[in-house]
Amino acid sequence: MGGPTTEALWQAELLVGALAELAGSHRSLQRDIGTIDVSAQLPDGKVFPDVGGSIGGVARGQHFAGATYTDAEVRHSVERRASALGLTVDSVAVFRALGAAPAVVVTAPNIRAATTNHDLLENKLFGSTPLYEGYFLEIRGKDGKPHVWRGFSALTATGLIWIDRAPPG
Repeated sequence: MGGPTTEALWQAELLVGALAELAGSHRSLQRDIGTIDVSAQLPDGKVFPDVGGSIGGVARGQHFAGATYTDAEVRHSVERRASALGLTVDSVAVFRALGAAPAVVVTAPNIRAATTNHDLLENKLFGSTPLYEGYFLEIRGKDGKPHVWRGFSALTATGLIWIDRAPPG
């Protein structure tokens, strides 16, 4: 478990939020769908109960400025913002539950600073008022090793994070 499962859990939360948005009728998505409880099973059969999930008090009908961006527009926006932060973009994939939700992998020149300031980086990359209905961010060091995995779903008001607490200097 840990960081590598964060992206899959993030995708599940986006899908749950989209389902609640499309299938329900109450003003509160939480009132329509309740909460999310996620368990995980490894290939060897070992089960980890309650590895994540929830759903916050989210109102139906949220709109995100970047929801209708094409994949190329999302990539361009992320690359421009990452460059301004001194980050190298390794990949950008766009997941769509309802609207655009980028999954981004970046390399940071100083992994310790990036690990400490990941929330500031997220706001600069994706907007402090979310530009997208969600995002996934993996931050790697110069050696290519991932140190931060972060997923956020505005549709469920949930975030997942896994940080390597001992990155190199």
